[in-house]
Amino acid sequence: MYGIPTLPVDKTTGQIIPGRPPIVGYIGKSVQTVWERQEQHRADQPFSDTICGGSWVIEEGYWTADELAGREEWWIRNGVALVPGQKPQRPVYNYDFNLDNPDRIEVWRAKEHRQAREPGWQPQNPRVPRQRGPRPGGRPARRTRRRAPVWLSRWWRRHRARVIGWTAVWALIVGGVWWLGSGYWASWEEPRNAAVLGSLGWLLAWWPNRKRRRRRR
Repeated sequence: MYGIPTLPVDKTTGQIIPGRPPIVGYIGKSVQTVWERQEQHRADQPFSDTICGGSWVIEEGYWTADELAGREEWWIRNGVALVPGQKPQRPVYNYDFNLDNPDRIEVWRAKEHRQAREPGWQPQNPRVPRQRGPRPGGRPARRTRRRAPVWLSRWWRRHRARVIGWTAVWALIVGGVWWLGSGYWASWEEPRNAAVLGSLGWLLAWWPNRKRRRRRR
């Protein structure tokens, strides 16, 4: 759990109130270092220009995700003392678990405040929701099916029967050799010898056939 101190701003104008001490601006949870999380807030949060000093660790420990979420809710609802001995303050820029805080500043108002202090400001890393509906033109995106290369498709159509046939012949030869040698070979030698001898027999049967086809061409 970490906290981020910020300078207080006027709720109407959004301008920083001079001479006022820092307040608890934001409370959050993270598995990153406090510094890493603070730098992310500097890039995308409208209150980032009011951050003063640096973030600090409120509480740390080993929790499940649900336990960590519970700790975050507890600190946001109950507040934390920015300086030891002070009265706990609830954060002004949190949204979740903070709607009943009379001092909170709404998300949209915080953005208005930042643009009043810095005209044209926009977050560096805005969160863009994923578009799940049709595209603006009204037509859904077409899915393109990945097809095999044309040459491979043509080759398969032309030689499919021959490939299947010779594969069946190889399987029959290997099976026959395995059956004939089952009484002579040790258990682990059976599949190895059957595959080797069967492949040799298949090659002897296939090679003359291949030479005849080449002469016909």
